[in-house]
Amino acid sequence: MTEQAPSTAKTHDVAVVGAGIVGLAAALGLAQRGLQVALLERAAPERVRSALGFDPRTVALAPPAVTLLKHLGVWDDAGAAAIDRMEVWEEEGTATLHFGEDETLAHVVENSALTERMWSAAEECVEVRCPFHVAGYNELEESAALSGDDAPGVEARLVLAADGASGGVGELAGAHLRRSRLEQHAIVSVVHCQREHEGVALQRFGVQGSVLALLPLADPCHRALIWSLPTRRQEAAMAWDDDAFCRALNDETEAAAEVRGVGPRFTFPLRQGLAADVNPSQRLVMLGDAARTLHPMAGQGVNVGLEDVRAMLARLPEGDLAPPGAWRRFAADRRARSKLMLGLHSALLAAYGAKAPLVRALRNMGVRFLDGNAPIKAQLVREAMGVGALATVGIDQSGAMP
Repeated sequence: MTEQAPSTAKTHDVAVVGAGIVGLAAALGLAQRGLQVALLERAAPERVRSALGFDPRTVALAPPAVTLLKHLGVWDDAGAAAIDRMEVWEEEGTATLHFGEDETLAHVVENSALTERMWSAAEECVEVRCPFHVAGYNELEESAALSGDDAPGVEARLVLAADGASGGVGELAGAHLRRSRLEQHAIVSVVHCQREHEGVALQRFGVQGSVLALLPLADPCHRALIWSLPTRRQEAAMAWDDDAFCRALNDETEAAAEVRGVGPRFTFPLRQGLAADVNPSQRLVMLGDAARTLHPMAGQGVNVGLEDVRAMLARLPEGDLAPPGAWRRFAADRRARSKLMLGLHSALLAAYGAKAPLVRALRNMGVRFLDGNAPIKAQLVREAMGVGALATVGIDQSGAMP
């Protein structure tokens, strides 16, 4: 914790650090409660479109996340693509998992389109400080003080850290961040397909540790690509020209989507990790990627982050927003949820990464059993969608918003 003298006379109710989807949702939800909110961000979001007309960075939002965004007044049906069904299979498998058909599993939206819309809404109801880089954090008797590099400081009774996986405010407050770098990189892009997606998401596990997902976009012939690869394969894939890359995608997916074109490709290293405590000091609570980092294969990072927001709003104290011990139950519940998600992701990667013939045979038997067992599969879908018993610990389910 950095010892800094308070640098501003005004004390906000809440300061939200980070204006990604999770931070913006927190700021908007708190403003709807009538609280004075300061939103601190290094750079304002910009709308991004690739040569194929879409932002390569997308998120698949589960129904509770969509409900929250609708309540906040920032949802756009026209820009979202529904995932009505999902097919999951493996390179050496003989069985496929089928999900969906009874209800929409998720909606895919372009990251920058959503954040730009949320940012515009936030400018109407919160005090936006941008650019603002947090350089120091100090807890006072009744508030916390955030100092900036070249900007006046901010005081607030509660600070929400939604500033991503790089540490940020959590590290300044002494939080221990246990994150491990995986020997994998992700490639994201937009692809043009001969075959219309019809609301079907595709996910395929490869024998060399790859996980490839093709998600529907608003145009029926375009899909978002998220391809996780061992680092050496990723380096080779990024060096291919577009035609070779498309051929590789068709080989990898057995031409399930009939990829015919690809937009610019972007890549980033993959990490998984968990903060030792998401409430490392009395007046600081960590949300989203600041609290945990998940493998992108299940698209759960933003969804679990928005679960954080809903749980935070459900537990918000009256009066002093951070009396001693007020956020300990929240921290325990969210850490348990994070450990569950990290465990499931690790188990999936290990199960699909095993190459022994006996393990492969048992895996295919298990997939066939699961695909034919409607009650078990339905419960898995409910948990993945964020409406199951494990996903909703500490979150009020009585209405659209806590």
